Parts: sequence; C-alpha cells; structure tokens
Amino acid sequence: MTAAPPSAAADDTAQQALQAQRVALARQRAELEAQLAQLHEAAQHRPELQAQIRAATAGDANGRRRAALLKRVSLPTQATQLARLVRKLQQVIRLERQAWGLGRGELPPEMATRRSPAPPAAASESTEPLIARFAEVLARSAARRDQ
Repeated sequence: MTAAPPSAAADDTAQQALQAQRVALARQRAELEAQLAQLHEAAQHRPELQAQIRAATAGDANGRRRAALLKRVSLPTQATQLARLVRKLQQVIRLERQAWGLGRGELPPEMATRRSPAPPAAASESTEPLIARFAEVLARSAARRDQ
C-alpha cells in the first residue's frame, strides 16, 4: 500500500481544518444569537424585573444589593451588552466569510465542484436587524432621559 503524496495529505488536513473552523464558527454564531435573544427577552420584561428586584430587596439593611441588581437590568447596561454582542457577531461574520471564501470573488473548491451547504448570510443582511434594534434601544433611552 502506497502512502498518498504529501500534497494530497496536506490538502486533506487543510480541508479538515477549514471544516472544523466552519463548525466552530457556526457554534459561536448560535451562542451569540442565543445571548441576543436572552438580552431581548430581558429588555422586553425590564419593568417586571425591576419590580421583582425591589420586592426581593425590600428588607435589605442598605441599598447596595438593590442598586447592583437594578444596574444589571438597566437600559444603559443592556445597551452596552448589545453593542458588545453585535461587535462579536460582526467578527464571527467576518471569519465566516473568510472560511467560506466569500469576498474574494471565487467559490471555495468544494462549493464549485459539488453541492455543499449554503454559506452564511452576508454581514449586512445578518446585522441590519440587530443594528436597527440597537438604534431603537438608544432612542428609547434618550427619550426617557429627556422626560
């Protein structure tokens, strides 16, 4: 039995590394999207969360715990978290585009020769709803501050 030429083995290794990178990026994207959904849920129920915090800390000797908990669900804190998640998602999208060979004008060899899973959506398509949501949150924050 003859061993494969070194270039074929290197190609196989590169393909395996590329596939592993794509899988890892898909997992990262899913985790970020789950975190965004959790943040959205918390933002939707902020008044209820604040009321529960006030009720739970009503008997505290000082207001430190209440202040810390209220800060965690405050709009500025959530806006900061949203901005951080959007930046991370943009990084993942940029890496996905590299992993799928997008942006250079050519398809990766496995996509050109056979049908493979569709590449992820372009960055502008994926982040537009997030950026719009972020703008909404900031506008509401400014409106509340002006009241």
